[in-house]
Amino acid sequence: GYISQKTLSKGTFSNSATTNSSMKWKLILSKGEAAIVIYEYGSTRLTGSYGFPDAYDVLTKGSDGKVYQFYCKNYTDRISVEPNELKSFTDIFIAGGDVKIAITENSEYSYTSYSLGTINCDGIRELYESL
Repeated sequence: GYISQKTLSKGTFSNSATTNSSMKWKLILSKGEAAIVIYEYGSTRLTGSYGFPDAYDVLTKGSDGKVYQFYCKNYTDRISVEPNELKSFTDIFIAGGDVKIAITENSEYSYTSYSLGTINCDGIRELYESL
């Protein structure tokens, strides 16, 4: 099983074609995966390629006030946390409180940034432990 928000959260994104356009997103946490699914313009799902995955830097600011950076990839239809960083990433969310998230595409050919805003994570620990 996995846990996620009941409704998509709102944010903005910018690239060479647009600035601060609306987007929606959801966080997915399970015992074996942590990922973020992004819908540009609110409905166009961001996709990647298993053979040539897009790389992203995911910044989180946890309830402890510290900023953490994670190197992630999009192999399919979600930006996935690499297995060696899964526990560190998940721990930020299950600690509860507000977590702020920003994502930047890590590419020499294009630039896209995503401002996901803040998600309140109170109660996630109990849901995660019940998986």
